[in-house]
Amino acid sequence: MINPQLPVAELKERFARDGRIVIENVLEPAAAEALYQCLLRDVPWEIVFRRGAQVVTLTQRDLERLPQRDLDQLMAGVQRQAQTEFQFVYWKFSMVDAYRRQFMPQLLTHRLLESLCAGQTLELIRQITGFADILRVDAQATLYRPGNFLTEHTDDHDDAFVRRAAYVIQLCKDWKADWGGLLHFLDARGEVTRTFVPHFNSMALFAVPQPHVVSMVVPFAPGPRFGVTGWFTS
Repeated sequence: MINPQLPVAELKERFARDGRIVIENVLEPAAAEALYQCLLRDVPWEIVFRRGAQVVTLTQRDLERLPQRDLDQLMAGVQRQAQTEFQFVYWKFSMVDAYRRQFMPQLLTHRLLESLCAGQTLELIRQITGFADILRVDAQATLYRPGNFLTEHTDDHDDAFVRRAAYVIQLCKDWKADWGGLLHFLDARGEVTRTFVPHFNSMALFAVPQPHVVSMVVPFAPGPRFGVTGWFTS
C-alpha cells in the first residue's frame, strides 16, 4: 500500500531540519481510496476518553443504552476535566488488537497494518527519520466527530518500547482549516509554532517528544475526520 515513489532524500533533509514533516501521497491512490471507504462503511468504532486517570472505551451499543441525561453528564465531565488535565475524546478502532484476534479479517485495515509492519516500510522510516533503532509500529484508526479533541501532550510514554516517531495518515477528504481537527505543534510557552491541516492521503511524521494538540472539530464540520495514527518504536 505504501507509495514506492516517495522522495526519500528530500524528506530526510526536511525531517533532520524540522523534526516534523508532511509526506504527500504516502499511500498508493487506489489503496487510500479503499481505506477511506473501509473507515466510512466497515469499521466498528468505539468512543474513548478519560475519566480521572482511567481511560474509558464505549461501543456504539453502550452509548445507545445510556439515557440522554446520563450521556450529557458524561460528556460534560469530559470537558470539565479538559480544563485542567490532559483529556481527549474521539472514536477509535484498535487495529493491532483486531489483527491479533483476526476480528473481521476482511477489513482493509489489516492489510494496511501489514504494510506498515513490513521490513521495507520500517527501513523507509529509519532512513527518513535517522532513527536506526526503529523496530516496530503501533496503529489505530481514528475518527474525530464534532466536539472531539485531543489536548496538549508530547507522546512521551513510559513503556518497554520507546516511541521514536509519531505519525498520522490522514484519510479525510476536502478538509478545511475552519472545521478544526488541526494538528498544532507548541513551543515551551504554549504558542503554536506549526500547524498541519489534514489533507487526504498525507502522513504527518514527527519526532517524539513534541508538545502538540488536535483542536476540537466544530459543530458545522460536514464530514468525518478519519486517520490512522500511532508510533514507530525502538
